[in-house]
Amino acid sequence: MVRRGRKLGAPVRPEDSPVIFAALILGETGLYKWQMRALERAARGKRVALRAANGSGKTDKVIGILALWFLWRYPRGRMPITSGSWRQVKNQLWPALERHRNNPSLAGWKWLKNCRVETPEGGFIEGFSTNHAGKAEGWHGRVTDEFKDERKEQDEEDPRSEKKARLFDVDEFTGDDPSSPVFFVVDEAKTVPDEIFDAIERCTLQFCIYLSSPGKPEGQFYRCFHEEKDLFCPMVVTAFDCPHISQERIDRILARVGGNEDDSYFRSVVLAEFTLEGDLYIIDPGKLEWGQRQPYEPSRGRPVAFLDIAAGGDETVLAICDGNEAWIEYAERQRDTVQSVRKCIATLKGLGIADCDLWVDAPGMGLAVISDFNESGWYPNEFFGNNPPEDRDRYINLSAECWNDAGLELMTGRVHIRSRRPDKTLFVQLTRQGCRNHSVCLLVGNVCLPAFQDPAMAPQHGRVV
Repeated sequence: MVRRGRKLGAPVRPEDSPVIFAALILGETGLYKWQMRALERAARGKRVALRAANGSGKTDKVIGILALWFLWRYPRGRMPITSGSWRQVKNQLWPALERHRNNPSLAGWKWLKNCRVETPEGGFIEGFSTNHAGKAEGWHGRVTDEFKDERKEQDEEDPRSEKKARLFDVDEFTGDDPSSPVFFVVDEAKTVPDEIFDAIERCTLQFCIYLSSPGKPEGQFYRCFHEEKDLFCPMVVTAFDCPHISQERIDRILARVGGNEDDSYFRSVVLAEFTLEGDLYIIDPGKLEWGQRQPYEPSRGRPVAFLDIAAGGDETVLAICDGNEAWIEYAERQRDTVQSVRKCIATLKGLGIADCDLWVDAPGMGLAVISDFNESGWYPNEFFGNNPPEDRDRYINLSAECWNDAGLELMTGRVHIRSRRPDKTLFVQLTRQGCRNHSVCLLVGNVCLPAFQDPAMAPQHGRVV
């Protein structure tokens, strides 16, 4: 029964939707919401990066359906599917395709033994694994004006957050008739070298999706969820999003790690988080990512600031914290420290922050910079990172203690770093031990904590006085 006055749109055809295609042509019903969302986004030409827990069904229910829909929709289309290992292609991808070979709607297709499917019109699906970038190059799609018009209509309907994730400018390409688009798929993307992804970027693609279970917090697949997340539609699927993964199985995994939900194995297999290995990282990237994506309501307190001045080599950074939000007000290279002091004073006056709420990194040239502040009538607080910590049994100095305490605030989401766009440098410096840029330490250890814990007592807080 249709509610009176409600307008019905045109019925969705299988060629327009891989979800409808899966139900009507393949008989695949009961798809999960995340599977349908991934299918539809990829079919609309979005750069999808899907990170899913082990056993979630990403190869069978996402790649398998997308591949068959694409070739059915574009009989002259070309779909290269690569993975880090031939075993993944042969034992996971190929069975997902081959079980539909007797479908009458796919009559006339050739199912070759080398993980290749061909249509009578010349289109094909080809599964391969390679460590040589040259094999991943040279894929260039050709599209018609009708294809371009369809993509333009889709772009107008897309949410603003996904605008940058589209693959190409519809006015950029010209092609022959009929369309022969390219759909590039990277399965188990965590194991694929960056050189392969660089080669893929040189191709002219109309569709693209990267899928994998999580691995180490490095590489192109990892960057799809961090520094380059604005260029993709990132999706994260945990074991709890997959009803076919029983609670008993999750409990067994948890029991294997002694009931520790913070264990890296549990977080990777069940929660689909990137996990650190060894002692390369100071703040766990996976936990930092989780904490920073937690919803929160900004709360205002007494704004405080920290300045780390570098005379031309590293960046001079001014960090601000107000309540439960911290951000970098500016970061620049300035050789003239006097000019840096003047800019800092002008900026803080504009923000309504007084000198009693400013801290400056004192070691080295910091004392000279503080003298420049004094000559301008400003008397900021001095911070000495090598001073003894409050907990002398656990930390070697005050900076180490600040790193740990601030890391807990950020990883739990009690403090959020506010930024209009992902800050690649900041994220790396927060998590990599080899990065010694003190501005990041001062941001998380000496700005976040005092203002967040007790804004009224910030100037007297032991970490920054």
